[in-house]
Amino acid sequence: MTIHGLSERTGRYLAEKAGKPEQLPVLTYGLELIIGETIKLLLLVLIAYVLNLLLPMLFVFCTSIPLRVLTGGQHCSSSLRCLIVSLMAYIALGYLAVYLLSIMSPVNLLITAFLASIVMAATLDKFGPGYSVNYSSSSSKPTKTVTKLSFLFLAVWLVTILGVNITVGNQALSSTIIISTALGIYWQALMITPWGHKIINTADKGLCLLKIR
Repeated sequence: MTIHGLSERTGRYLAEKAGKPEQLPVLTYGLELIIGETIKLLLLVLIAYVLNLLLPMLFVFCTSIPLRVLTGGQHCSSSLRCLIVSLMAYIALGYLAVYLLSIMSPVNLLITAFLASIVMAATLDKFGPGYSVNYSSSSSKPTKTVTKLSFLFLAVWLVTILGVNITVGNQALSSTIIISTALGIYWQALMITPWGHKIINTADKGLCLLKIR
């Protein structure tokens, strides 16, 4: 039983109960996202704890996943490969956050974070959101509402990190929150670009060659 298979069976049951069989693709996608991200989060916490990267990886997750839901992005062709690629990405981002914390001043970390919002806004303006669970069907085009919600998320995040920078007395914690959440935004900005798609497709093909189904 795969995550996709379980999601499809559950989605079909819900669609039939609701009398809306045309909603099956959306229900399947949404359920697969929820189940997959729940498993991913549990594994993330466990691996992050073992690697002593719990805080940075969780904070990366806090911004990348909400933006992922809004803006979409490329997927691997199986849930297992998607899980492996995602965990590898979050581990790498966690280590990157730790490295940046060791070489950059709090002011430079804050500037780097502000630049993340500019990069994401520019990326959204150029490429726009991709398919996500918010759309009525897999062929739907991104709506203005989804784009506005993406920009609203960025605005709320900017206000939040400013508040964290001002109110959190622990400088190490404050800097960790700021740079880790910024890296989550940088990552999702990359994921909606053609380059992000190429990265995921290449990783997907590589895992296929390793017989990971």
